[in-house]
Amino acid sequence: MLKSNIDKYLFVLLLFVFNYLFWQQLFGINLFLFSSSLVVYQLIKYKGSLQSNSVKIALACTLVSGIMLLITNSIISILVHLLSFYILLGFIHEQKLMSIYFSLAHVFMNYLSGIKNLIFDFSPNQTKGNRKLNLVFYYLKLSIIPFIVFVFFFVIYFAANEQFAIYVEDFFKQFDGFFNYIFVCVSFERILFNVFAVLLLSGIIYKSNFLKLLNIELSLSDFLTRIKTKNKQNNFPINVLKSEYKAALILLVAMNVLLAIVNYADIQTVWFDFVPSNFLKMKEFVHEGTYLLILSILLSMLIVLFFFRKNLNFYPANNFLKVLAYLWMLQNAVLVYSVYLRNYNFVFLNGLAYKRIGVMVFLTLVLFGLITLIIKIYKRHSVNYLLRINTWFAFLVLTAMTCVDWDLKIAKYNLNHWNKAGIDVDFYFTLSPKVMPLLFENQEKIKEQILANQHFKNTWTHYKNFEKFEKHLKHRKENFLENKKLLTWQSWNYSDSKTIAQLTK
Repeated sequence: MLKSNIDKYLFVLLLFVFNYLFWQQLFGINLFLFSSSLVVYQLIKYKGSLQSNSVKIALACTLVSGIMLLITNSIISILVHLLSFYILLGFIHEQKLMSIYFSLAHVFMNYLSGIKNLIFDFSPNQTKGNRKLNLVFYYLKLSIIPFIVFVFFFVIYFAANEQFAIYVEDFFKQFDGFFNYIFVCVSFERILFNVFAVLLLSGIIYKSNFLKLLNIELSLSDFLTRIKTKNKQNNFPINVLKSEYKAALILLVAMNVLLAIVNYADIQTVWFDFVPSNFLKMKEFVHEGTYLLILSILLSMLIVLFFFRKNLNFYPANNFLKVLAYLWMLQNAVLVYSVYLRNYNFVFLNGLAYKRIGVMVFLTLVLFGLITLIIKIYKRHSVNYLLRINTWFAFLVLTAMTCVDWDLKIAKYNLNHWNKAGIDVDFYFTLSPKVMPLLFENQEKIKEQILANQHFKNTWTHYKNFEKFEKHLKHRKENFLENKKLLTWQSWNYSDSKTIAQLTK
């Protein structure tokens, strides 16, 4: 619980500000202003936090994603900005933290204790009130599981027993007049909105004093240490280590041979002699094959992690085993490139889409993971080091992705695609409204794509003729402009402002 009244007054102020900025609005400049103000306050409150490199990097990512939120207002910019804000919050609260997952875990603990701290802070008599509130929270904890079980069985009985359902409905009918009066006089939606605001702000303003997470991270090392233990027979378990070494050796030899055959087949068919097939076969080839190959790469990484988790790293005769592990990781890197080519060929034939971009990004993360795994084995790093480095890299990649307006990039690429019959024209309507001016400008190209689909009898498209597509496009434009009239400056962003100007000129 905080000693000062500043947080108490700030909480009340932020509750009003939150309502003013976000009630019946979309995310835009409101989110940027709100998050930026909270970040500035936290940095002032926790002086010296900017000396932490983790805080500096997370702050830069929060700023970048926030600016891109104002410019592109894409889903990924909003999500990454929220994620980076919470990562930054955790690092500001505990400046000695270095790992993103520990930072987020700290924020989670904030939310577990936030409401309790909030009630304590607003308690009139905090000395006596604390005992009573602790008792209340104790009984609340005891009642959570029974309440969940009760609701679960209530729903089952209500659905399964018709007579019981009638009893319940008759009971609640007695309160119809009361509930009607409540809902007319009070906005139930606004109440829920404010409850959400209280929960949200409680985890941000109030810091958890849960130090176990910090102590856990500080106790973790980036390097493995040799564990010297004796077994029950009072002999050093060198025989166990030898057995593990032999098992790893056999497995890595077998897997290297198997993967070499797979890579040879991919190099032959995907790298050099790739022959485009029809859409359905190509889709199966890319989607099912890609997911299975990515799964195999991830399992390969887990197997290597398992064998090189402890003393096998210090086994005197493990050099050949390490070479086999390096070779296997390098072969998996070749497999990553094969999967990339599958996805690239699919994009080349059938255009861009969210999942195809997602596969490219995920492959980048996997390739980085393979490189760091090789470094881990070579330098005897711990799993903690591996996870920390890879989560930071993933976070930076996500932040970099906010700098691209993917919807516009997809629309431009697909509109100018060489294979008109390969473009799914339905997909244009899954993109954000910002692409509508581009669609209106390129109606002739869309018409050609629809005609090409008709010629090749592609059955996956809903819009079989351009007139139907055009009607839907105009209807979407009208809805977009009408909905924007209901919003105020709080929802402003450059992308929507530009789209409105282009659609109304």
